[in-house]
Amino acid sequence: MQIASVVALLIAGGITFLFYQNQCPKCKRIFSLKKVSDEIIKEWEEPKQYKEKTIYYYSDGFTEKDVKYGTTKTFTARFEKHKEGFNCKICGETHYKTKDVFLNKNDWLRITTPNKVTTSIKPPKVDFGIGAFEPTYYEDKRGKRKSIPASVKKNLWLRYNGKKYKGPCYVCKEIIDIHNFEAGHVIPASKDGSDNISNLRPICKSCNRSMSDTNLNEFKKNYY
Repeated sequence: MQIASVVALLIAGGITFLFYQNQCPKCKRIFSLKKVSDEIIKEWEEPKQYKEKTIYYYSDGFTEKDVKYGTTKTFTARFEKHKEGFNCKICGETHYKTKDVFLNKNDWLRITTPNKVTTSIKPPKVDFGIGAFEPTYYEDKRGKRKSIPASVKKNLWLRYNGKKYKGPCYVCKEIIDIHNFEAGHVIPASKDGSDNISNLRPICKSCNRSMSDTNLNEFKKNYY
């Protein structure tokens, strides 16, 4: 019901805007204006910076795998300000409007549109197993957030290392074991990151302390 109301409001707003754009300011008649002149009153250039963006997709062609950026480049955008005259077919009054025209907009869109590369790697399967129906946070009897339960840490270890006693830290690759690893949050708990197993990775104590409130993936990318 709410969606229908929003759609109705958007349609009504669009129709109102269309009428306003095509209404004579004097006699208020709609769809009575005819364009009679178009004068360029100003020309200018603006530098715009951008980075080439490449998005790598899995073999399905739409599941995003990785994003990489190139060096910062500068694009010279060219603009014109137009003064347009419109004559009302009903009352005969001529009205003027101004608008800015982005002359090389297509070039700008072309260079800022991400390059898409499809890899031969299959996308990861959607997981409806461990962690799919976990609570967002684990709380004690007073309603305060508590540390990750041992059972969750065990399932986390099984997900990434199976039944092996030892395995690599997800961040630095230092060898950790089932008894001395820590459950590191990808999105930090301090930034409302959940305790769901999908937001946890098995990492060493050193990395967990060093990350502080940094996103785990960003920390890994920047330092390893």
